Amino acid sequence: MTRPSAQAVLDSLRRDEEEIASFLARLAEAESPTHDERAQQAVFRLLADELDALGFAVRRLPDIHRDPFDRMLSAQTLERDLTLMTTDARIRQYDVATMQA
Repeated sequence: MTRPSAQAVLDSLRRDEEEIASFLARLAEAESPTHDERAQQAVFRLLADELDALGFAVRRLPDIHRDPFDRMLSAQTLERDLTLMTTDARIRQYDVATMQA
C-alpha cells in the first residue's frame, strides 16, 4: 500500500478533528488514575461503544496481531479510511495505510 504524504495525513486529521477531539474528551473524562472499578467500567463501556460503531470490524481482521488495542486501531484505520502512524511491522501487514513513526 502506498504511503500518503504528510500533507494528506494532516488533511485527514483536520477533516476528522471534531470526531477525534470528541472521542479523546470522552476518554479523558472516563479515565481515572485510581483503581476504582466504576471508573474502569466507564472506560470499558467507551471502548465497547467504539467497537460497536466499527461494526465489529476487529473480528473480521485476519489473525495477524494478538494485541486487542492494535487490532482496534487497525480496524478503525480501515473502516474510517485513515492513516496510522506506527513502528509495528505486524500492523503494517494489514491492508491499512500507515506512516512510519
